[in-house]
Parts: sequence; C-alpha cells; structure tokens
Amino acid sequence: FGSSVASMRHSQVGTKLSSPTNSRSELPEHGKQSMPNRLLGCSVSVALCAMALAASGCSAEMPNCEGPIQEELRFGCTPSIELADNICCHNTRFAERAGFFNSVQGGSGLFSQLDSNGVTTFYDSVCGKPLFRAPVGRSFESWQTESQRHGWPSFRREEIVAENVVILDGGEMRSTCGAHLGHNLPDSKGDRYCINLVCIAGEPTV
Repeated sequence: FGSSVASMRHSQVGTKLSSPTNSRSELPEHGKQSMPNRLLGCSVSVALCAMALAASGCSAEMPNCEGPIQEELRFGCTPSIELADNICCHNTRFAERAGFFNSVQGGSGLFSQLDSNGVTTFYDSVCGKPLFRAPVGRSFESWQTESQRHGWPSFRREEIVAENVVILDGGEMRSTCGAHLGHNLPDSKGDRYCINLVCIAGEPTV
C-alpha cells in the first residue's frame, strides 16, 4: 500500500460520519466474480488488501444511492452499468478489478481519452455531481503513474470536491448522492483516494 494498515487515518477533507456496524448483504453473483482482483487496494498482496479493507469501514451499512446508475456513462463505462450498480450502490467491500480503467473504451483505457494538458472533472455515476478534478498540484504523468501503480484511479487531497464527498470513519468514501466510491488509503504523501472508475463516470447533471 505504501503504508501499513496501522498507519491508516481519518481524512480531514469532506464530511465524516461514524460507520455503523450493521451486517451487510453480499454482492450479487456478478459482483463476486474474480473476487480477489476486486479487492480494493494496491500491489502488495490480496491478503494485505483484505486486511486494509477490514480496517477501513467494511462493516458499514450498504450505500443508499438516491437513484439508478445513469444510462450513459463516460470513458467507455456504459457496457459496465451492471457492474457500476453492484459496486456503487450495493457494496462497501469489493471493487472493480485492478486495472479495469485500462480496459475501457475498447482497451484504449481511461488516460488515453483525457487531455494531458488540462484538468478532467469526474462526476457521480448516479446524480452527476462533480467529485474529483485531476490533476491538480501535480503533472498529468505523475497522476497517471500513481494510478497505474496502484491499479485504480488515485486522487489526492487537492483533487477532491469536498462538499460532494463523504468520508466515513475508517476511510470508506461515498458521494453525497449515496454512492460508494472507494477508500482513502493514506501513504507517505498523505491522503490517497483509491476510487472505482465506474462510480465516477457520470455525465454532469447539476
């Protein structure tokens, strides 16, 4: 992870809520396939990623999306609407597979679609609110390299739209529209938001 489970801390960005300890139903079968690869984490081991998830709010109650996933998603994610529904609205534990963002748009990947000289805004896949803007305070290449290294789009404190993101005790991240986004997995540089692309691929509606 670049940090141990013990070093995980609560972010000072966004809204913090206490994570209830209600039991959770599991993902539908579609969301369970390739389960080890769906564990949200990084490049050390599935076991370590699972430990981190257990320490980062996996006992929270299910997300409460305020509506369905948008019918058309950006970045080539429309064929993955069922996956988006499972991950973003019916789950706190599992994630899209590592490297999923490299497979979208017919395999050309996320970063090939972005303006390397500009800033891209990512919107909630349910309600269309802006959630992240990147890169901010670093180069496009640095952002891309970090995301590739960890296997999921990775954002930093400067890149979060704090008023639209809720950070639960333990690090789980949700939008104010109720969608599960991913987790805050801090490293030596500070907060690092490890996010599912299918949950931030919405079209802007607000």
